[in-house]
Parts: sequence; C-alpha cells; structure tokens
Amino acid sequence: MGAATDKLYVGIDFGTTNSAVGLLEGGEVRLIPNAEGSLITPSVVAVTADGGVLVGAAAKRQAVTNPEYTVRSVKLKLGTDWSIERGGTRYTAEEIAAFILKRLHSDVKAYAGSAVHGAVITVPAYFNRMQRAALVDAAKIAGLPVARIINEPTAAAITHGLNRADDQTVLMFDLGGGTFDVSLVEIGDGVCEVRATSGDNFLGGDDWDQNIVDHLVRVTRERHGVDVGHEATALQRLKEAAEAAKVELSSSTFTDIRLPYLAATRAGPVHLDLPLSRAEFEALSRGTLERCRRPVEQVLKDAGTDFEHIDHVILVGGATRMPAIGRFIHDLTGRPPYRGLVPESVVTGATLQAGVLVGEVRDVLLLDVIPLSLGIETQGRNYTRILERNTTIPTRRSTVLTTTEDRQKSVAIHILEGEREMVEHNRTLGVFGLTGLPEAPRGAPRIEVLFDVDANGILHVSAKDLGSAREQSLTVDRASADGAARSKKSAHWLQVVRNLPRPAPEIDSALGIETPGGFHEIIGPGTVVPIRRSGTFTTVEDGQTAIAVHVLEVLPSGKAGVRHQRLALLELVNLPREPRGIPRVEVSFEVDAGGTLRVDARELATGQERSATVGLSETRKETRRTVRLRTVENLPTPVEPTGVVHGE
Repeated sequence: MGAATDKLYVGIDFGTTNSAVGLLEGGEVRLIPNAEGSLITPSVVAVTADGGVLVGAAAKRQAVTNPEYTVRSVKLKLGTDWSIERGGTRYTAEEIAAFILKRLHSDVKAYAGSAVHGAVITVPAYFNRMQRAALVDAAKIAGLPVARIINEPTAAAITHGLNRADDQTVLMFDLGGGTFDVSLVEIGDGVCEVRATSGDNFLGGDDWDQNIVDHLVRVTRERHGVDVGHEATALQRLKEAAEAAKVELSSSTFTDIRLPYLAATRAGPVHLDLPLSRAEFEALSRGTLERCRRPVEQVLKDAGTDFEHIDHVILVGGATRMPAIGRFIHDLTGRPPYRGLVPESVVTGATLQAGVLVGEVRDVLLLDVIPLSLGIETQGRNYTRILERNTTIPTRRSTVLTTTEDRQKSVAIHILEGEREMVEHNRTLGVFGLTGLPEAPRGAPRIEVLFDVDANGILHVSAKDLGSAREQSLTVDRASADGAARSKKSAHWLQVVRNLPRPAPEIDSALGIETPGGFHEIIGPGTVVPIRRSGTFTTVEDGQTAIAVHVLEVLPSGKAGVRHQRLALLELVNLPREPRGIPRVEVSFEVDAGGTLRVDARELATGQERSATVGLSETRKETRRTVRLRTVENLPTPVEPTGVVHGE
C-alpha cells in the first residue's frame, strides 16, 4: 500500500443494508469490487437447507423462498442475545456479521493479492460499548485485524473536511438503513474534532419501509379479508416491494405496487395492485420523521451552541435521499441541507483514516467522543458517573471509593453505561470484585477506580486499593456482559450488592487561613478525605513577636456569593524578635473521614505549638459563628514555595 508501509490497511463501512471496503492506491481511495463486480455488498446472510451459508447478493436473491433463515440488518443485533439455528448449528449475531466481514476480506485478497493487516471499521456514533465490542469480536472471527473503530458521521466528516482550507462547524445528519446519528464536528487545519453526538440505534430507512409494509397489510386485510402480516413469504415480498417504492418515491411523485399471488384464499389467489403517492407515503411516515428531532436538539444542547453557529448541515446515508428529510432539516435549522458528499463518503473516510495509521495520509487528526456516560453502581443503588458523554477519546479518568462496612474484605465494581438516574435503567457492561482488602473501619480504605477508553471506544476498568496495592481489572466485552447477566440471576448477586462501594467522602469547601493578601487555600474543594496538608508561613514586620492564624472555610458559591466562615483562631506569642521573613511557622490541616478538621500551628525554631479541632459538618450549621479578630498586623504571610503536601 504505497511506500509508507508494506502492510495492507483498509477502510470498511459495515452497513445495516450494504457494506463496502476501500484501500488507498496512489494516494486515492479505491473501492474494492466484490465477486459480482459491484462496489457494495448487501449485508445479508442466509443459511440454506443443506447447512450452507450465502452472503451478499446471493443471499438477497433467495430471501423470498427462504425468509425465516435469511438475516438482514444483523448490525442491529450485535451485542444482544439474538441467534439463529438451522440443521443443528446455531449462529450468534457476531458469527453472522463475521460472514459479511469475511466476504469483504476475501474480496480484498482477490483484488490486492494480500491479506489485510489492519482494518478501520465504522460504526454508528450512538453504538454502545457492547455493540462496539461485539463488532470487534465479529472481526476476530473473520480473521480481520481491527486497527481502529470510528463513528460513521465522523468518517463522513473526514471525507468532507480533507484538504479544506477554511474552518467549519458542521452538523452531520447520518440516516442509514437501520441507525440514525447526529454529530456536531469542528473541522480545520487538518483536525476533525467531534464536540457532541447523539442518535437512535433503532431508527433508519427500514422504519420508513415498515410504514409502507403496515399500510399494505392493512389494505390487503380490508380488501380481501386476509392478514398477510404473519405469513413469512408474503411478508418478505411486501418488504422488498416497500423498499423499492420508497426508493422510487425519492425521485417520483407516485409509484405502483404490484404483487400478484400474494396470498391464497378459498375464493382464489390474492393479487395486490396499489398506487402510492409521495404525499401518502410522507403522511404514513410523519411520526417516524419526527423521531429525528430530539437527537438534533440534544447535540446542540450538549455542545452549548445553536443553529446560528453551524456552517453546514451535511446529509449522510441512503435514507436522506427522501425529499421529506431535506425539508425537515430546512424547517428545523433554517438552512438548506448540504448534499455534496459522495454516497461512499463513510467508507472513504474510513479508508483515509487507515491511510493516517500507516503514514500515507498526513496532517489529519481525528478526535472522537464517547456517546454515552460511563460509571459504576455505588451504595444505595446510585449511579456514579466517571466519564460523561461526549468526552473526547482516548481518555482516562478515575474516582476514589471506600467501603460501606467495618472490616469489609471486598468491593464489587458494577460497570454501567447510560444517562438515567436509576441503576436498573442503565445498561450493565460488567462486574468484577476487588478482594483481599485489609480489615479496616468502614470509610477508611481508599479504592481508586480507573476508566480507560481507548481510541476504538473500548473500555478498560481497573480497581486498586491504594493502601495494599491490590488490583483487579476488566476489559468490557460480550463475555463481561454475559458474566454480569449470569451473576444477576444467581444468589451470588445478593453478596455483590452488599459489597458495593460508596464514594469516598470529600469536602465541598476550601480550607485555609487569612493572610495580608487575603484567603490562602491549604485544602481545596473536592478533596477526598482523610487528608493532611500543610503550608509554611512567616512574619510581615520586623521584630514581630506574635502570629495570628485565622482558620477560614470558603463555602460554595450560592445566590449570596462566596462566603468566608471563620472556624478558629490560633495565636503564637512571645516569638523571638527577628527580621521579617525569618521566622518559620508550619500550619497543618488534617481532615478525617468524618469531616473533623484539626489545625496545628508550630513555630519551627522554638517549637511553640497551638492546635484546634473543629467539626466541619457542625460549623456549617452555625452560619453566624465568628471568632474575635486580633490585630491584623499579626497575620502571617506565605513562604515561597507554599502549599507543601505532606501526604494523605
């Protein structure tokens, strides 16, 4: 594949309806023809009566005579428990998808004379962790090494943005056969940065087809008194006729649907002959079209912008050819949709990204995001988010947890994905335990849970006890989800629930002392407790014999603004007369897990020391509590460097 590498890397658009594969030749993207000479391969797999497997056009051609064992839209079944069995052999969704990917792989080998060393495969932007992991599993089954997983609208944005000199903010409206994605993307200086994404994994051109199918079933029942909606062969013919009608109505204002011998009754055969206008079709699909509105509005809300700051709304996907989609975009955004992308823009973008990975395409940087928030279950059935949706990947983020019981020897890490507040309304991705914890009072252990999402969107989770350094980890995939599902059905899950962690307590205010320059922070808000930190201070005047340490708490901002609350006064007196800046006073703040603050002030030369203990949770209730001020001349000043951390 050029001078940059001897290894063959390709881009694959694994579509709900059709799939395609491309490679770079001479710096240009070339789509690979399949055995029939077509540049697209139908994403259809059929299991025949003799146990054979057909893929692509051959599977599609025999669908009417073998509807129950012809699989369409397997992409939408990835990450689920769906399977099909014939002749004693059961196939999962991943295995059916692998047949399609294996076919694409063989087409590349036939064209290039070489096996693929790495593939960039596209997925809907709103695919969850399980669906992405399932696609990677399917590629492994097909013997196809996955170099990168990228989102479909992002791939199309790469195609749109390559070699453009001007910066643009574009809304990618990607409506395919079975999925709908919306992404807000900033393009400029070779950088393609996704700011927000949303979508619907169960909305696509197939739903518009289904609207026609439902109409045809209804008409047949009214005219002939027969329900063909549950007859497999008739239903397959209706689906094919509906898809053809939808395509024709994108360029014509009416079409005729003719299906002779659709069914048989005592009165004879049933023939369907029905005209369908574009206006009727759009009326049937009005509710389906309206489902596109929420994801568009959600993306703008998440990105904190509005339609006025968008340069183009770019349509991607075969279903966007319907005229109603263009009018919907214009009415919603106030600007005409951009239809200038080539139909193969997704596979082109994937192939260009493959070129980036091997060095043939330069000065292109892709910054994608996670579509859904990720977190864990904590005590009280709470969903604690660790990574918020639309976080740029790759990324790593952690939180600190603790135990809920005395002498608790293990904690269960229940990994979740979703946006709902209740644990049961989010998707379980996996569960694992961190065991062998040293016996300690509840709230004392510190357990760091780290979420690491790689460039492919694959999630790796680890949990580490900071005291003993014991650690466990899990990579989220289909096996992890299946294991969690089995745990939920067993008595063991009751033990898991009892061992759930809780967030380690933290203070929500800033703690420090008063200096001539104002408030000097020693412990910042959001700090996990217990914690001990200190700073070193000195005098502001020559011959100063006293230092007044006014302990302050800065409460969170509210309608009344920032409020300083005085907690205690520690005064060191009879200090040796020295030039200003010579005495050294160490002030230590220590907050325990219960929210009690101990402050120590010690003059290092003489060893003179003062201390005070204050309950933070109690003093917040005493909003009028004050400490009589001593002379401001005795305030200390920080010694550079300040804020020395002595450890937790």
